[in-house]
Amino acid sequence: MINDNTPALNFISALCKEGVQKEMDVVILEEKVMVHFMILEDSEKDIGMRTIESKEPGSGYGSIALGKIIQLADKFGVNLWVDISPSFNTDAVKWGISFRKLIEWYKRHGFKQDTASMLYVRYAAKKQ
Repeated sequence: MINDNTPALNFISALCKEGVQKEMDVVILEEKVMVHFMILEDSEKDIGMRTIESKEPGSGYGSIALGKIIQLADKFGVNLWVDISPSFNTDAVKWGISFRKLIEWYKRHGFKQDTASMLYVRYAAKKQ
């Protein structure tokens, strides 16, 4: 059961005004970027991101959108998790983005590999 008032749900609500679902696509930057989020039921402060899809790859919109997502995640104290494996990132290959470059991109945005799960995570910045 998902608690109605958690940092994760507040984060998603701030991004998406149409209501919150357990798994959903959210449009960012006036339909230039689509992000697929998953609310993780076993945690109140963790969000999974399956994909970030820019309508114009290489334009920088994905980085801008991820920056906005990170800013909101820090505001609400939410950790962001992403699976950078080939099975979840088939569009990256289609656009000619190597997995090495994709990993480097996430690392530039503060993501680190979690050795236990092999996923990449960006923990929310500590509030001062």
